[in-house]
Amino acid sequence: MHIPDPTVQSRPPVVSPAPPMAAAAPTITPAAFPLDTDNRRLCADLRVSLVGHAEGAIAKTRQILDWYRRDSQCGKLLRQEGLPISKVQGAVQALLPNFDILLLGMVKFSEYLRYVCKNTIFCVFHFDILTALKCDDS
Repeated sequence: MHIPDPTVQSRPPVVSPAPPMAAAAPTITPAAFPLDTDNRRLCADLRVSLVGHAEGAIAKTRQILDWYRRDSQCGKLLRQEGLPISKVQGAVQALLPNFDILLLGMVKFSEYLRYVCKNTIFCVFHFDILTALKCDDS
């Protein structure tokens, strides 16, 4: 017969924590999926980034611009008349849902895009009522 020692307190069993589950890759919600066919292809090729800081957002935006440059249809437009920045803005909003340009002190997307294009082959230009993105990689 076993008589427990009253001076020794029993301890609850130690349960090891469950291994952390790998986070699923972020995806674009149906409501945020771009209507533009070029941006649909872009979003299918590139991953959503949940960064909220400026450096990561700028790098992701440059990745988007490079996708446009390498794409046969968008690349041709970039080198000729330019892409409307509303197209670029739609892609940035879809692929960077947690980023707000106000964090950089900018109100207009064209200001942000001009900042991102600094020292690259891309530029933002105004023509009549259109603000567009162009590429000079010749």
